[in-house]
Amino acid sequence: MLAKMSPRVQPLEHDPESPAPRLQTPPGPSSGTQQPFADTMDEQWPGPDSPPKTSTPSFHNYDDEEEKDPDEVFGPLRNRASALRGAAENGDASAQVRLGYMYVDIGDRTNAEDFFGRAARNHDADAHYALGMLAKSGPEASSTDAAEVEAAYAASARHLSRAAKQGHSWAAYHLGDAYARGVGVVRDLKIAERFLRSAAAAGCIPAMNALGACLERSARNPVTETLDVPEDVFTSKPPEEEDSPSKAKSGRDRKLKDACVWYARAAKAGDRDAQCNLGRCHYLGIGVPRDPSRALDVWLLAADRGCPASCNNAAALLARKAADDAGEGVLALEAERLLLQAAELESTTARFNVAVIRSAGLGDVVKHEEESIRQLRQSAESGEPAANLALGDAYAAGIGVPRQSDKEAFRCYKVAAAAGEPDGQYRLGLCYERGKGCMGDAQRAMRLYDAAARAGHLAAAARAGAMQTGGEEY
Repeated sequence: MLAKMSPRVQPLEHDPESPAPRLQTPPGPSSGTQQPFADTMDEQWPGPDSPPKTSTPSFHNYDDEEEKDPDEVFGPLRNRASALRGAAENGDASAQVRLGYMYVDIGDRTNAEDFFGRAARNHDADAHYALGMLAKSGPEASSTDAAEVEAAYAASARHLSRAAKQGHSWAAYHLGDAYARGVGVVRDLKIAERFLRSAAAAGCIPAMNALGACLERSARNPVTETLDVPEDVFTSKPPEEEDSPSKAKSGRDRKLKDACVWYARAAKAGDRDAQCNLGRCHYLGIGVPRDPSRALDVWLLAADRGCPASCNNAAALLARKAADDAGEGVLALEAERLLLQAAELESTTARFNVAVIRSAGLGDVVKHEEESIRQLRQSAESGEPAANLALGDAYAAGIGVPRQSDKEAFRCYKVAAAAGEPDGQYRLGLCYERGKGCMGDAQRAMRLYDAAARAGHLAAAARAGAMQTGGEEY
């Protein structure tokens, strides 16, 4: 069964709504015998704490971090720190901010907040920016108490707003990101777009990518203009092809084209996340003419910069081409190299795809079932539905595993089905209907077949019909 699978590209990996969720695109009708190649791409949305590409020190979480001795760390900078302290005590806002950053460097949050606060009281934009970043990287922001987290992000947004209104581009970027996510403020894509556009126009590269993402989201959901979108939004069918009034369609077209312009500007400046998104636009024809070759070129650029999503997407295209070209060895080997690179960067989809191309024996990639199962197991343990489905197939057939096991197959199918995978629901239904790896339960089997059938699974629909009419298994 493993050899029948096709390499997949992964849906959302970095969504603006939270640090890690991924929107799973329904794979469409499936025969129940083959893993579909979903035409959806990994997308690189801006993270909440993208480090500024400037000389400003990055902020991080200080939880469980040992506080260092200032004399030990300042060392040769002790005289400079002393001079800054003198100026800071005399009310020099610039010195207060610089001294605050020196305390950030040594993990002294208390003194950092003190000096940033002094400058902020004098309406210093850099100080408000620093306090805003410090607020959302501190222990309160990672607390298990939801009220503490909300208060920390609200404080961050207040400081960022004060800095952004004074023209601080990085503050505008992070504030726009907060409005896009609804973190610390009420979610509002229109306000998010305004701040992100201001930051992007000032040359903030991550803001360019974030603006593109914001425009694309707004174009895909123009009625509510929020990020609460249904899970089937990111399909292979671009918005331009959807039925809609001409005026609304024209507005979406403009936003999507504008999004691609900003992705392209950030990509040209070397932003790997923007390169990933630009590649997806070229592949799906979103805002630009569909051009898979151009998409591959852009993804390879991002892959060279260590973007796991782009490694996976480029490899998936190369593997598909290798399969179409009757096992072109060079392409398959390059696909495997990219997937291994992405797997090292903790991409669960890449680990799954490594197993797929190895099990299929593409080109000169040696067919090695045990290695394929090892890669599948790693991906399955990370919760990847398709990997659990494939691992269940391996246990059901006794391929590449120590022994055939209906119980293990049932366990894997159950994980895939719980994630909404139609093939997983179908196979789990078969287990319940036939009593394989579990107690037989015709009612559960019927419910699972119905769920898979609603997602377009033809075999599940046929099986449900057969059970209702008392038909034989096939």
